[in-house]
Amino acid sequence: MADDVTTGELARRLADIQQSLATLIGRDMYLSDKQGTEWRLGELARDLEQERRERAGDVSALNARLDEQVKAAGESRGRWHDRLVTGVLPALVALLGVLVTLWINHGGH
Repeated sequence: MADDVTTGELARRLADIQQSLATLIGRDMYLSDKQGTEWRLGELARDLEQERRERAGDVSALNARLDEQVKAAGESRGRWHDRLVTGVLPALVALLGVLVTLWINHGGH
């Protein structure tokens, strides 16, 4: 593995690059660029935090809507059950009573 570089060699190369850059870029320019980079990173961090807050709000709103839909579905099932018990079943019992009465009256021993 001739292409593998040791950690010490990497550190030496970085030191050489840093030394070369120090001669190419003036300290004022370096500090200015560093401040610009830090400012941009700060902007990105603020944007990311704002996005997180918005997402959390959106998720909360979505959860609330889902809870409302589940509650409405449960109430709807409850209404159907109530309608069945209070409306359909008594009507079926009354119809059955009429049919039995007709059957008995027409000689169904």
